[in-house]
Amino acid sequence: MKKKKWFIFISLLTGVSIIVGASIIYRHIEALRNDEEEIGEIETVSNGALVNGNNSTNTSESVMKTSESTVPKSKEEPESNSLKGRKILCIGDSMTYLDNKEISVGKIIGYQQVFRNEGAVVDSYGISGSTFKQYSEEMSKRKHNSLYDDVVLKKKANIKDHDYITIFAGTNDISSNFIIGDHSTLDNPKTTLGAFNLLLNYLKERTNARIVVFSPIYTSNLKDRPKEDMEKLVEEMRYVTHLNQIEFVDMYHHFEINQETSEKYLYDKLHPNNKGMALIGEEMAEVIKTPRLVELPKKE
Repeated sequence: MKKKKWFIFISLLTGVSIIVGASIIYRHIEALRNDEEEIGEIETVSNGALVNGNNSTNTSESVMKTSESTVPKSKEEPESNSLKGRKILCIGDSMTYLDNKEISVGKIIGYQQVFRNEGAVVDSYGISGSTFKQYSEEMSKRKHNSLYDDVVLKKKANIKDHDYITIFAGTNDISSNFIIGDHSTLDNPKTTLGAFNLLLNYLKERTNARIVVFSPIYTSNLKDRPKEDMEKLVEEMRYVTHLNQIEFVDMYHHFEINQETSEKYLYDKLHPNNKGMALIGEEMAEVIKTPRLVELPKKE
């Protein structure tokens, strides 16, 4: 009898152990399932949309918004400046002088008109036949004005209170007896480079305007302005502007008026017609509307 009771007790104990063990195993399995669901949910968040009840959130957008708020935005490229209300002084020779002048081929609308069309206030100091270098009765082939004399010594051009100053000249230095000088004569106004350098020095010292130098354009009048001399002038002008940290635009080599198009845009192999003037103005306006390449210290 005692053995039977003991057997029953052992059987009950074994059954309880089995039930308890099964319960533990079941809870462990459920825990593993929950872990798998959590892992699956994390993978869903990283790859697509997280669903919570009836609400759906696009996680790619959420991550993007977080990135935008934590990572500094790079500075945007500066937009081109507007010329509206800007004051521009144009210094040059006959190509500047011809603006709104009646000549044998009709009325010339100068390159300055492009600036006006964009709302700029334009002042011009253009003298037909002028050179950079000073006139010398012994050395010059003809009587001519000097931009150095007129602007620097005689102060005929009002250089104050302008936002931009453009310089567009040089071709007459060749036709009037080309005395270009060299890098050792940059303080001699009787040479082209010397007068040009002294003119730039003067403008830099007395104005806060942005100064841009445009080289002479191509000319098919090769008798008075040989190609070799023109190219020499352009390269030396480039050197002097670089020395003065002033912007330079090569209109002789890199412009639409060239050997192939000169008949279309020049009325006398040298001076631009209205189509040529419009091209020049568009090029100049595009340059000066672009942020300057060289920053110079402000004058007091």
